[in-house]
Amino acid sequence: VEPTQLAGRNHQRCSLLEFQEAFGKMISQVLFFLLASFAEAQRSVAGPYEGKELMVTPTIMTGILVGSLWIMLFLVGFCCLFQVQTPSAFEEKPLVLNKQY
Repeated sequence: VEPTQLAGRNHQRCSLLEFQEAFGKMISQVLFFLLASFAEAQRSVAGPYEGKELMVTPTIMTGILVGSLWIMLFLVGFCCLFQVQTPSAFEEKPLVLNKQY
């Protein structure tokens, strides 16, 4: 085994360890904010808008959810469409097909 191959493996291992460390930090931050939101949700004093009538009816909520689904599907299709790579030049001679049986 050549030394350059070993160096490449060590570099990959190092980047994997860095990734795991960064991922662990991200998970701990998400858990911290999740616990903070749970603590905020358990407050005993009502807010200024609590207890009032909701302005979003079930029909409006359904429209918002279906509309956001369509927008998400459009964006996925748009991104996939523009990631298609075609060659800059095509072959001029046609494809020869012989003996198809």
